[in-house]
This record gives sequence, structure tokens and C-alpha cells, in this order.
Amino acid sequence: MVGILQGLILAIILFIKKANNKANRIFALCILSLAISLFFLLFISKKMYYDIPELIGFNNTPLMFIAPLFLFYVRYLTNPERKLKSYDLLHLLPFLISIIVFFIFIFPESDKIAIYEEGERLPHYNMVYEIIESISFIQIAIYLLYSLKILINFNNNIKDVFSDIDKKNLRWLIILSIAGLVVDFIHFY
Repeated sequence: MVGILQGLILAIILFIKKANNKANRIFALCILSLAISLFFLLFISKKMYYDIPELIGFNNTPLMFIAPLFLFYVRYLTNPERKLKSYDLLHLLPFLISIIVFFIFIFPESDKIAIYEEGERLPHYNMVYEIIESISFIQIAIYLLYSLKILINFNNNIKDVFSDIDKKNLRWLIILSIAGLVVDFIHFY
């Protein structure tokens, strides 16, 4: 619960902060999505799905939103003049598809509760959840690896251009990307 509140507060602070507006707003959306993911962990562990069964299945969709947002954040930090292009919105397709799958087409509320309560006896529904979850973890790994490549190239390039690289160094973001990859692989396997 504390992590959820901290994420919400940090997201609000980053969203209203004046400096580096684009990057901060994107990072605020990442933090907000992470806080929502934490809420869904609480939602499942406290069995709140009886009260709000419409939210069942949404637990992996914020993760599918975080991955492209993190890449956008890295791009804006490494190239602040870069504009968001219309094709960049394609990165959000897995997020939108997962929302459509879970909310519109596939699962009635009674089946959603049954999946959490009796997942083993409903293999056809369980399979869809496993596919979406697998896609989300693969997506996260791909986006983090690509972001890591951009960050390493950026750090190598600033060494050649600037004499004082302390303010431009994004080593903390490289460490965050690696930590995210480790968590992703541990959770996936």
C-alpha cells in the first residue's frame, strides 16, 4: 500500500515539475503504471476481485504500457529534440490489444473469478492469461534491452564530446534497466 501511495505522489510531482517536461511526464506515466501494477498485486492478494471482477486480468496490462513509455523516456533524455512520431504509437498496440482481450471480448465476470479461484480446471481461459503474461514479459525484456543499447551508446558518445560528463551521465538509468531485466527474467522463469 505504501509503494502505491509513493508511486502516485512521485508521478504527480514529476508531472507538474517544470524542468524537462516531456521526459518527466513520460516517466510520471511509467511510475503511475507501476503503482497501478502494485495495486493489482494487492487486488489479487486481498481477493478484492469478488468486489470488482471487471478488473481481473488487467494486472499485466500496465506492464505492457510501462515498456514503451520507458523507451520513450530514454529517447527523450538522450535526444531532447526528438519529437514523438505517429508511428511511435504502434508501441502501444500490445497494451491496447490486452485491454480489448480482457475487457471486451473474452471473459465474462463469472469466468474471471473462476480463473483466479480454479485456474487449473479452466485451461482454455488460463491459456489466454499465460499467453498475455508471456507476451508482456518478452515485451519488457525487448524494450529494456533496446533502451539499454541506447543508453550505453549515449554514455559512450558523451565521453568523446564532453569533458565534464557527470551531469549528462545516465549510468543510473543503465542500472535501472539492468535491474528491470533481472526482475523480468526472475518473474518470467
